[in-house]
Amino acid sequence: MKKKILILSLVFLVIDQISKILVLNNFEQLNSIKIVNNLLYITFVKNEGAAFSILQGGRIIFIVLSLIVLFVMIMHIIKDKKIRKVEFVCYSLLLAGIVGNLIDRVIYGYVVDFIDMYFFGYDFPIFNVADICIVFGAIIFASTYMTKGEKDEINNC
Repeated sequence: MKKKILILSLVFLVIDQISKILVLNNFEQLNSIKIVNNLLYITFVKNEGAAFSILQGGRIIFIVLSLIVLFVMIMHIIKDKKIRKVEFVCYSLLLAGIVGNLIDRVIYGYVVDFIDMYFFGYDFPIFNVADICIVFGAIIFASTYMTKGEKDEINNC
């Protein structure tokens, strides 16, 4: 199961990195194209902060935090004797998302964001595939913990 976590993480990571390379090679910053009117656009943004562009300029802090979280997750995966399917997906998504944005911060000095969505007139903050992986991994983690209601469940993802 641990090998499968690595493989699925790599699949998500490759999708993330290819999408970012395509954006970097084909868009100027803040250049935008419409995919679905009033819903989905591709808009290249250099994000030097965290989610929603908070803490701009914290590159070193984010690199260090990412490395710490990756280390803790990998140690937990190694020690976990029985990984369930839901944990497999959770680990894969979180690892891919964290590594995807970490690669950007190390190579470019910023995270490449480009998915620009509008919901009922609200311009949602621009994000990327790695962000999607992190959000869904966190949602799976939280829903697993809340639905089980067991205190030790937090250690399962």
